Amino acid sequence: MKIFIRAYGSHLMGMGHLYRIEKLVNQLRQKSLCEITLFTQKYNESVAIYKKIEVDRIIEIEPNISVDDEIEELKKILKDSYDILINDQLNTEIEIAKLLTKYSKKNITFDDLGDGNSLFNHIINVLYPSEKRVDNEINSYSYMLLNDYSQIKESVAFKEDIKSIFINQGAADTWGAIPDMIKDLNSMSNDFKIKVLLGPSFQHFYELAEALKRNKKRIEIFNVVDSVVELAKDCDLAILGAGNTLFEVASLGIPIIASTREKKELITIKRLLKDNIVYANGTIYRDGLDALVQKVIEDKSGREIKYTQNRDLFQYNGLDKIVKLIIGE
Repeated sequence: MKIFIRAYGSHLMGMGHLYRIEKLVNQLRQKSLCEITLFTQKYNESVAIYKKIEVDRIIEIEPNISVDDEIEELKKILKDSYDILINDQLNTEIEIAKLLTKYSKKNITFDDLGDGNSLFNHIINVLYPSEKRVDNEINSYSYMLLNDYSQIKESVAFKEDIKSIFINQGAADTWGAIPDMIKDLNSMSNDFKIKVLLGPSFQHFYELAEALKRNKKRIEIFNVVDSVVELAKDCDLAILGAGNTLFEVASLGIPIIASTREKKELITIKRLLKDNIVYANGTIYRDGLDALVQKVIEDKSGREIKYTQNRDLFQYNGLDKIVKLIIGE
């Protein structure tokens, strides 16, 4: 089975696309004998991530290439039809989508708001559901690619008080929200510990140093960890961007404040608020996080409802469901 994958990651766009592809590839390798080609843009900050993905061939093109030039590169490669094509890019243009779908028997795209998304057989848009209904779009939370944290979930009980807070803004924190979040929390009189995971592509170290100079809270800073959920599991509240990590932490029942400086993530947060999954202001984060944290601290009954609901809602079979969709089991 020949599989072609198009996926990029960078400090600006985040690394979630590549992390998802890594999970998919690992599962596909277990389910079927396949030959996999990865087509990606060579951003310096993403090389170490995509080099770990167990594919047979990596085709690297220059970052920020024009659509026309990318089409020419794809034409050189897509001479023969692929059995399966996987596209993981936020905004797929129509001309690129036409080319990708033409040379594949079955094709699927993830979190794709581009004009070309409707040309694919399947659109998995859980994070960014389209405003207008698309027939071949899947939005169900059951299609989230969550790691299996069943054993950890068993050990996480509902916490009546909030004594520790976990902060993460993805692998890059592209717009430097974490230093300002630390400042907001430092302005509170409450006595709680803070764990901060920066991520492997974090770049805002000057601003972080300035925030820590004024910090009076007990705080631990982590750059890279093997498991975000392992780090967060003992915390009583998590402040997260609206990416995959949010859903994995939510699956444990830990209350979550969804806060971001990524405009596109407001689409996800709007849906999560509607479904009563998170706490959020629903706007781009600038400041004022302290008031929202205080609201969560005082909302014991609301946190207990979310604890039960989210543990039931988010399961760990999304990866299997997507692989079955792809290979047709």
